[in-house]
Order: sequence, then C-alpha cells, then structure tokens
Amino acid sequence: MLGGCSFWGSNAPGVRTVNYQCAGGVAFTATYTGESSARLSVPGEDDRLLKRVPAASGVRYGDGTVSLSTKGSDAFLEERGRLKWRDCRAK
Repeated sequence: MLGGCSFWGSNAPGVRTVNYQCAGGVAFTATYTGESSARLSVPGEDDRLLKRVPAASGVRYGDGTVSLSTKGSDAFLEERGRLKWRDCRAK
C-alpha cells in the first residue's frame, strides 16, 4: 500500500488538484486521478480515496460514507446521504 503514495505526487500524469470554497467559509481540496478516482482532503480530517460512481448529471465520487459531486466548477459534499457542504466552487 505504501508504494502507491508517490502516485499522488505533483508529477504524476493525469493528476489534477482543485481547491473548492463553499458556503459558510469551509474549503476542501480534491486531487483527481484521471477519470477513476479522487483524493478528498478536508482540513482536520483524514484524506479519503473516493472512487468514481454513476451520476445522473455531472461526475460523482464516493466511498460508501462520503460522496463528492461536481459539475463544471461547482461541487457539493454529502456524508452518509446527507448534504454536508453546498455551493462549493473551484477557486
């Protein structure tokens, strides 16, 4: 498992990091790895690896507890099926 840590490095092909600012002043970072997964970094919490899951519109990533939905530069986070943060925009 530790061997994969370098995958998140800034030189990895197909890796893109986006900082989001949400309503209420909260912020998080998502590091997208091509089309299949994203690493969610929320200040004060452990990073989470989210896998791409089917979405009705836009793109959605989840791990069974937390999900990140994006469409263009907009995003929102859900935790255990409840909206956690809304009105998030890429900075």
